[in-house]
Amino acid sequence: MAKTAEVANEILNDMQRDRGGDIVQEDESRYRVSLRQADAAEGWSGEVIGPPKIFPLETVTVVTANKSLIVLDKTNKKLWQSPLNYNVTGDPAALEADRTTYGQGPCVERKGSLYVFDEGVLTAFDLATGNARWRYPRLGSRACFSMIKGCSM
Repeated sequence: MAKTAEVANEILNDMQRDRGGDIVQEDESRYRVSLRQADAAEGWSGEVIGPPKIFPLETVTVVTANKSLIVLDKTNKKLWQSPLNYNVTGDPAALEADRTTYGQGPCVERKGSLYVFDEGVLTAFDLATGNARWRYPRLGSRACFSMIKGCSM
């Protein structure tokens, strides 16, 4: 698995260089994130490294920041978190099917699973526990979510 990640990283780096992207800027700043539902007595607050993005899904809210993933229930109670091998890209507008070119993402909830694609890997997490069910190197493919439509996992 470690070799797969190294190969995927090298391929992504080559693709970036081919597009003229010899310089990659990463924001490693610390951000304080606070979430609170209008009807909830308490909220969640935490610190992340990198620009935070919030993805409100059907039963959970996902907070991503660079190579980290935090999953909260709808009352803002932290369920679990997971490190990732690559940064998560995309924004919450990608959750709206009619506003996306390649399908919903980078976080999609389906039948007890949370599917997350970062810059190099599509991962299926068990929504309740945060355990990774499987990982698939995506090597630049943007249309990974066509694989999970109607997925019964």
